[in-house]
Amino acid sequence: MTGDGSGNDAECDHDDCSTGDEVGDVDRPRLDVIVDVLTHPVRRRVLTALDDVEEELSVADLATAVVRSHAVGDGVPGPVDPDAPVELRLYHVHLPKLAAADLVTFDRRDMTVRLTAAGERAVRRYL
Repeated sequence: MTGDGSGNDAECDHDDCSTGDEVGDVDRPRLDVIVDVLTHPVRRRVLTALDDVEEELSVADLATAVVRSHAVGDGVPGPVDPDAPVELRLYHVHLPKLAAADLVTFDRRDMTVRLTAAGERAVRRYL
């Protein structure tokens, strides 16, 4: 509302006003995607492992890091799925979902994974 009685709707141009569509610098649909992705403990472990090494990892090395972090009690609630090999689950489930959310780059040909800038921000902000 413009507040001038004209009935014209306009966005407020003040820094402290919000339309409700943004949270910080993340728009609400993007935040919903990030929250959905981060609900699974293996995906949180993947992001943390990639952030710890600050370089790309092979899917095999990443699987090892995920299992190791769970074994040492990394503070991330939730088990590693004992019914499926971690590397296989990373390849078919978790890495595609993280890549679709633009949190990692996943090179299926080279079998490598790297944290993106958005992934780094998500680790800093949410993990």
